[in-house]
Amino acid sequence: MSGQRRNPPEGFDHDDPNQLRFGEASSWYALVGPLYYADDNAPGRIRMGFYSESKYISSMKRVHGGMMASFMDYLLYGTARSAWDGAALATVSLNVQYVSACPPDVWVEGIGTLIRAGKNVAFVSGEARTGEQVIVHATGTFRKLG
Repeated sequence: MSGQRRNPPEGFDHDDPNQLRFGEASSWYALVGPLYYADDNAPGRIRMGFYSESKYISSMKRVHGGMMASFMDYLLYGTARSAWDGAALATVSLNVQYVSACPPDVWVEGIGTLIRAGKNVAFVSGEARTGEQVIVHATGTFRKLG
């Protein structure tokens, strides 16, 4: 793949870093993007994905665990945020369990599910897969700011 940009699978749109759903464009997004959002997302259930491009690959020839953790934080953050109609949040905790290695040059798809949202705190879980292969499971706690 080596830097070549591919179109996402049908039903996914690029998250334009100049019109981010989760805030202003950032240098962080420039490093981890492009990320793609599913067209069928709804409050409490968010699907996202990315291609495992060469920039994410570790010396072990697999997607670096730091990229997978960043992707899961972004996915779960978006899922929690959907419960409060776009409020600003902070990650309180993020627990990532690495199930298998993610190969290069594949589509990685994550699904986040809201477990519970109170007045100021939300609990979310999710997983990322390549096809049928689970790569990571994650849970997170997010606090509404302001």
